[in-house]
Amino acid sequence: MGIRRRAEKIARSELANAYAKGSLDHCLAEGFGFIRWIAATDEGTCRCCLVPLPASDVQEEDPVIRDNLLDGEFWRGEHDAGVKILAKTEGISVKKARSLLQLAITSPTPSERHLYSNREISLPPSVPLDAPRDGRSFSEAVAEKALKNARNRRPEG
Repeated sequence: MGIRRRAEKIARSELANAYAKGSLDHCLAEGFGFIRWIAATDEGTCRCCLVPLPASDVQEEDPVIRDNLLDGEFWRGEHDAGVKILAKTEGISVKKARSLLQLAITSPTPSERHLYSNREISLPPSVPLDAPRDGRSFSEAVAEKALKNARNRRPEG
């Protein structure tokens, strides 16, 4: 690789890091405590998108409502598909692929070390991929929450 192409590659990489850091800082300054990082999964994997999530969605106490707000079923499916692809690519079991991914989740990436040099470990996912399911529908969970909130607002007497 020529020196000019290498310089352009470094400049693009640094610009992408600066953009990501600026986007994260902006989202946090706007009051979003959680950001979903969505990366392209094709050959041009530098293309990413940051999607801020309201803290109320992530910190929702009812697991059925939280799972629906965060589109948990879709992301669990994406995760499972990725685990299977990793296992097949590496020629290892799905169980081994899951343990490798768990290790990767707790290890800071080079970008994390660059953007947040004071962090020693990667931040864990805030919501587990295996959110509990108790058989209620989203509508039932919302109705139960509304009833609970109404009870809590009633003056005692």
